[in-house]
Amino acid sequence: MENCKKYGWKNLLYINNIYEPRKNCLSISWYMAADTQMYLVSPLFLIAFLLGPVPGIIISSLVILFSILLNYWLFFHFDLPLTLIQAYMTGDDHIIHVLQDLVYEAAYIRIPPFIFGICMGYLMLKTRNMKIKMNNGPVFCLWIVSAILSISSIFIIHSYNRGDSWTIFQKATYYGFSRITWSISLCWLIFAVNRGQSGLIGKFMSLPFWTPLGKLTFCAYLCHILIVNGLFNLERSPPHFVGAFHTYITKVIPSVVAACGFAVIWTLVFEMPFAKLESFFIRKLVANPASEKEKECTKI
Repeated sequence: MENCKKYGWKNLLYINNIYEPRKNCLSISWYMAADTQMYLVSPLFLIAFLLGPVPGIIISSLVILFSILLNYWLFFHFDLPLTLIQAYMTGDDHIIHVLQDLVYEAAYIRIPPFIFGICMGYLMLKTRNMKIKMNNGPVFCLWIVSAILSISSIFIIHSYNRGDSWTIFQKATYYGFSRITWSISLCWLIFAVNRGQSGLIGKFMSLPFWTPLGKLTFCAYLCHILIVNGLFNLERSPPHFVGAFHTYITKVIPSVVAACGFAVIWTLVFEMPFAKLESFFIRKLVANPASEKEKECTKI
């Protein structure tokens, strides 16, 4: 609570991942700051795409290239480990600072997936009235490539976590491209589901029970770290790994259930009411007086 009293203003300005990021009100809130910062620079890409696909692709490619090159420079210059866990295991506060504050939580490192999302949105907009019919062969190949990209972006790091030695180039390459490959995989998933090229996957992704869960994700993200810490603090012995199944049963499932339960309460009490109030005031501010008079006359 002391940090919230002293540094809560940084969260209001969404600079808590830039200015003294360790002194944070809620540690997990760094992502909201990074996401907001990327949102604020999005007009740069939107204006470029407004001028045409070529300027949009050029600007997007240059920013992604800058992010990748900066990622390589940081890893080579500071000889960084790949994960925050290993950074903390070194006990070197400078290494922890660089990896966590300048790489992991930095918007300029995390922006490539954001740009891929903008590019995908532009593609969907331009092809919204087109009937795109693809043969089963290419569609199947694209699904295979998408699956390989998504799975590899998650599981390639397993050998490193197991203790295998990786060169700096390997670490920088994984860190620079894992999110890009994941983004490409998601782009195909979105396009295929939207264009009816997804089969059973599209039907599963379109099931109605995803809608309420989707509304809880933001609040669940904010509270889950507190729940995880609480579960570990309930242990009477130091945390230790027993097995994947044991961890799943005793930690993962309780954390997910508790986070979703808390998110329901938080969403109903805070997020939805304030979102409704925000929408109400925005409509009042941008409403056309003439149209308001017409509505009143219609009611009469």
